[in-house]
Amino acid sequence: MRILANLLWPDEAAAPIPEPDRARNIRFARDVAAMATKLGAEPVLLVQRLSSEETPVTTTFAVTSAGIPNRHL
Repeated sequence: MRILANLLWPDEAAAPIPEPDRARNIRFARDVAAMATKLGAEPVLLVQRLSSEETPVTTTFAVTSAGIPNRHL
């Protein structure tokens, strides 16, 4: 199997959103460091773009520049 993915650095944890409900394992933001610690994994978030899976068990998402703010002017 081959997977093509993009690295993603989410910043929702800095937004005014509810704290995670750890007892029920519900998170309202993608706090990559906290999730990695919980799972015993590296703090890296990949968003799958393409996969060669014959029977897909994952969902692909296109990553575009649409969510990147233009603040350089």
